[in-house]
Amino acid sequence: MDNIRPDNGESITAHQRSNRTAGYDFTFNAPKSLSILYEHSKDDNLLSAFRESVHETMQEIEQKMEARVRKKGADYNCTTGNLAYAEFIHHTARPVDGIPDPHLHAHCFVMNATLDTSVFDGKEQQWKAGQFQNIKADAPYYEAAFHARLSQKIHNLGYDIETKGKFWDIAGVNQDIIDKYSHRTAQIEQVAQDNNITNAKTKSELAATTRESKTKGLTREDLSEIWDARLSNEERFTLNHLKQADGEGDNLSRAPRTNANLTLDFAINHLLERQSVAKLSNIKEQALRAGYGA
Repeated sequence: MDNIRPDNGESITAHQRSNRTAGYDFTFNAPKSLSILYEHSKDDNLLSAFRESVHETMQEIEQKMEARVRKKGADYNCTTGNLAYAEFIHHTARPVDGIPDPHLHAHCFVMNATLDTSVFDGKEQQWKAGQFQNIKADAPYYEAAFHARLSQKIHNLGYDIETKGKFWDIAGVNQDIIDKYSHRTAQIEQVAQDNNITNAKTKSELAATTRESKTKGLTREDLSEIWDARLSNEERFTLNHLKQADGEGDNLSRAPRTNANLTLDFAINHLLERQSVAKLSNIKEQALRAGYGA
């Protein structure tokens, strides 16, 4: 974080500024239905599917990592293909009235440093600040890629997937169940309504200004009891029987609802309806979102 090598105390990157950016937080959020099901079932296969999807997406991002080359008047970005990050798995949202809801998500804090192994007059091999602009510009694609991976893994575990706009949920976890574990969303929506805020970006900023401090003193066991008490017997039965009988292994007996060609055609037609040129990452994003679970 301080840009200091732990082995010899020297700076990692060549430039050490007081206002340098230490790194960037890449956040991956599980759908609410998956968060609820994981906390209810304690099925580690669900957590593994989530973490594997995070890691696979971070590996894809890593391939696009860049650094700036400025030797002898040069000024361009080169692909380094490496990054360093720390993963933090969180299981809850910010509390409302002291009680958090289930919210499985990961923070991958990417260090602002990448090793440039390219050769420029035989001297260019050093740690540099990363160039994140293109990765950040393609964030919607990486979000879709993560959810495509996760929804397919959950489908292969034996659960049906239903698309909801840009995202998805596990079929059978109805809105009444989801609402019982969405107090934070309801809180933000209420503040927005009270202040006549309708702009999506402004509403998203309310998350930072309305959040309570994280709760201390409640164990996971305490929270499990609180969360379980919100369910009716019928809702518990529903969550216990979401998994299909053939939900083992690769789940090959359950045919996907669509295929790559269909989703690609949909994405191209959708994006070229109102514009003559579409960015490749946007086409891939739309195709992946149309094919969740498949």
